[in-house]
Amino acid sequence: MDWLPRPGRSKLNRPVWIALLLTAIPATALAFLIQNNVQRFTSATHTAIIFTMEPVFAALSAYFLAGEILTPRQIIGCILILSGMLLAELKGKHIRMTNNKSKEVQTSTL
Repeated sequence: MDWLPRPGRSKLNRPVWIALLLTAIPATALAFLIQNNVQRFTSATHTAIIFTMEPVFAALSAYFLAGEILTPRQIIGCILILSGMLLAELKGKHIRMTNNKSKEVQTSTL
C-alpha cells in the first residue's frame, strides 16, 4: 500500500488540505446539486445513458487534458460502452416509432 504515509515520507501539509477543502468538496457538491436539479427535465433513459458515459468522458478528459495514456483494454472498454449506449438509444427509438405507428393504425380504424 504505497499510498499510506510512512515515516520519512512527505505527508499532506496544511496548504494542500486547505486547497482540497476549498476546491474539491465544493466543486463536487455543486456538480451534484446542478445534476439533481437538471435531471428532472430529462427521461430516465437519457439519465442512464449519461451515467453510463461518465467513465468514457473521464478517460477522454484524462487523455486530452492530462496526457494520460490509455491502454488497449481501456480503449476497448470505451468502445464497448459507446456501442452499448448507441445500441440502446437506437433500439429504443425504433421501438418507440413502431409503437407510435401501431397506435396510429389502431386509432384510425376506430
